Amino acid sequence: MTRKDLIQYRRDTTANWNSVNPVLANGEPAYDTVSGLLKIGDGVTPYLNLPGYTPSYTKRSSEAIIGIEWDTGSTDPTLRWIDINGNTVIPNETYWNTHPIFSQIVRVRLDAARNEVEVGNGKGDGITLTSNYIMSRFPRIYVKYGKYTTNDSTAVQDDASGRYYRTWISPAPYDGFHLDYAYYQEGFVAPANYLYLGSFTANDESTVIGSKSGVASLVSTTMSTFYSKAQAIGTGWGITDVYDWGLIQRLFYIRFGNLNSQYILAPGRTKGSNTTALSSGAATSLLNVYGHGGGTDTQGMAVFGLENWWGNLWQPTIGLNVIGEGNIRIVKPDGTGALAEQLAAGSYLETSGFTPVVASGTYPSACLFADPVKGLLLPSNNSGGSSTTYLCDGYHGSNTGGTTYILLAGGHRASAALAGVGYLYADAAIGAVDSTIGARLRALK
Repeated sequence: MTRKDLIQYRRDTTANWNSVNPVLANGEPAYDTVSGLLKIGDGVTPYLNLPGYTPSYTKRSSEAIIGIEWDTGSTDPTLRWIDINGNTVIPNETYWNTHPIFSQIVRVRLDAARNEVEVGNGKGDGITLTSNYIMSRFPRIYVKYGKYTTNDSTAVQDDASGRYYRTWISPAPYDGFHLDYAYYQEGFVAPANYLYLGSFTANDESTVIGSKSGVASLVSTTMSTFYSKAQAIGTGWGITDVYDWGLIQRLFYIRFGNLNSQYILAPGRTKGSNTTALSSGAATSLLNVYGHGGGTDTQGMAVFGLENWWGNLWQPTIGLNVIGEGNIRIVKPDGTGALAEQLAAGSYLETSGFTPVVASGTYPSACLFADPVKGLLLPSNNSGGSSTTYLCDGYHGSNTGGTTYILLAGGHRASAALAGVGYLYADAAIGAVDSTIGARLRALK
């Protein structure tokens, strides 16, 4: 049949759409040739703020899937990059910088209604970093994880006894994947399109908390107060929760291919002789345009534009309680539970038959792979590892009967080699305050 007319959608790469961020005409379609994402303009909203639609199970979406494999029986923290079938791949910098997930992780400035007022790159170039609310934006991320019997493409999933832990991310729905649970909290039973995490630890703004450069972080405050001040900004605001932390940990391992975060990126402000926390923005000059970088153990660091994700200050991570002589409680992943410093009945799921790990600054060598915390890398023992083997990060935990513990993450200004993307502290009871603890804003839209 002879073609009489040709209709083509406006189309470009992820990187170019993000860079130009045009306002599409009302009804004008725009197609991302890398991710397969389709957006329809309304004549007013910039491209990056429009909702997107991606067909499921497309060939293009499978090409954008990337994962890692961890040999849990080896002391080596080096991870193997894999495709959807478990075959080894070697991504280069061009791959990461144009990937439909990683290329969209940038710093933005939001208003209180969670509208993007300014859009920068991963470092935040071109936006007013000294104004609220400076956040790092994460598009929807679909995940898959499991334990496998062998380290080849014929591996069979065996979550009970498999030696090889695998996890993948995808920019679009794909068979066996689910949208990460970080996009369902704060009342978002219908998941959010974007997750925003504070690029800086929170500062005090009287009745609310902020996220901007050049100020001291709010400390010596309970998790409940941090959370209520975040919620006072408006709908969709909160502080970093346990699913957020798990997502960033997963993204870090996939992007950098190593469990030793202090070695592969930067130590963070963790030197044992450090006595004060840095003001926000102190690490900005150390970052590349993708939001990664750091200096010595007296300086800050950042990953995905998140300054001092480890070191400098502990971060209260809402949504998980360890119950002394009991189990682990985690807020319901589907958004139907209420986040709180102490999770209320009906808002959480609970592990079964697991004794909370007791540790005081030791290095675990294994993770708990059981529902409902299967998607998180929580420690299942308190020994066997070191700062350069297995998980490479430390753990503190208690198990005193009658005590409910909250979760802190990342480490503080003097945590030394214990700190890192996987460093967790479940040894602080409800109501804990300290000058080494400072929260981070989170918003969903």
